[in-house]
Amino acid sequence: MLGPLTTQKRPKPLPDSLAYLRFTGQVLMGLIKFSALYMAGKTPNTQTYKMGLSIAGLTSGVDGLTLTQSRAIAARLKATAAKKNGLATPEAIAQWATKVEAENKEWTAYWIPFQDQIHTIRDGQSHNNVNGPGVNTAKVGEGCDLVLHWAHGGGFIDGHALQCLFFYKDLMKTLQKEHGIRVGILSVAYSLAPETPFPGAVSECVAAYRDLVKVYGVDPKRIFTCGESAGGNLAHVVTLKIRDEFPELGQPAGTISISPYFFAPDPMEFSLFDFITPLRCVHFTECYAQNDPKAMASQYFTPMNATTLAGLPPMLVMVGGVELFRPSIEKFVTRVQGDGGHCEFFLEEGRAHCWCLIEPASTEEDRVRAKTAIGDFLAKYQTKDLE
Repeated sequence: MLGPLTTQKRPKPLPDSLAYLRFTGQVLMGLIKFSALYMAGKTPNTQTYKMGLSIAGLTSGVDGLTLTQSRAIAARLKATAAKKNGLATPEAIAQWATKVEAENKEWTAYWIPFQDQIHTIRDGQSHNNVNGPGVNTAKVGEGCDLVLHWAHGGGFIDGHALQCLFFYKDLMKTLQKEHGIRVGILSVAYSLAPETPFPGAVSECVAAYRDLVKVYGVDPKRIFTCGESAGGNLAHVVTLKIRDEFPELGQPAGTISISPYFFAPDPMEFSLFDFITPLRCVHFTECYAQNDPKAMASQYFTPMNATTLAGLPPMLVMVGGVELFRPSIEKFVTRVQGDGGHCEFFLEEGRAHCWCLIEPASTEEDRVRAKTAIGDFLAKYQTKDLE
């Protein structure tokens, strides 16, 4: 059972105009506080001043926002990032991703097929019948060696399936260049809380995995469950569900999680150096579990509740050195290894939550290291007799 995460008091909700004014003031105060700490040499050694400002400003203002207000600000930030990466228009997105859904509407996702970003493809020619850049025609599971079943982050209350499309593109190119692996990505657009509380997201992600295997005919040995933050939780929970309730589906070849959020009960202290705040975590829990003790005790709410973590596929777990979730993530890794599982641990010192997916929170070298680690893991555990 989860205990109190913090003794902090939540600020009083305000109408939009006043809330955004308070948010702006708190952001400015956060920037001033971080600047003072930086000049005093009390910030993480590898966190640059510009990087730290980006994190401290946003962290200082979010706790005073309602869910609707925080979603609005998050949408603006993601739209800015998408524009920077040339993915701000429906036409640009359509070149890479296609919306798909189950016949019974049980789940919705975006299929991002493998596209060759390395070779130049002339008119009327192709390389091994793979797609060229901007040619989005492959069916789910086809035209690739591996399928990444991906769940996005957002605390179960925010985010969308294409918020990391720029990262998916870069990862696809890295895997092709370094390992000759063609990957396609099924990014699940699971329903958000509190509108759809636990176990809604779990059920939809499991159903999407089931249909990858049963409907689209993808060998589970070609699938890796993946996700960041809340999606990292779901990536592991899907394999727990398969182990316990759907063994006939077969476990995926492996699981990759970036800064997975496990709802750990460890008391948290507010930090200017990470995007996550204790009060936000309380809000995530309230929305997703609806204060239901039975839900919060379920091993499918968080794998930390599982009696054993044995019998799961190999894992790569990635964490930022200064993120608030680091202690809980390290406990998870220790438990997996103690139960006889294989779990590789990737640590990027001085970095915040989901650093490699947020450009202001990482350097190009950071992102390259993360993609290389993912590529090495996929290459190690992919089935050797892929067509």
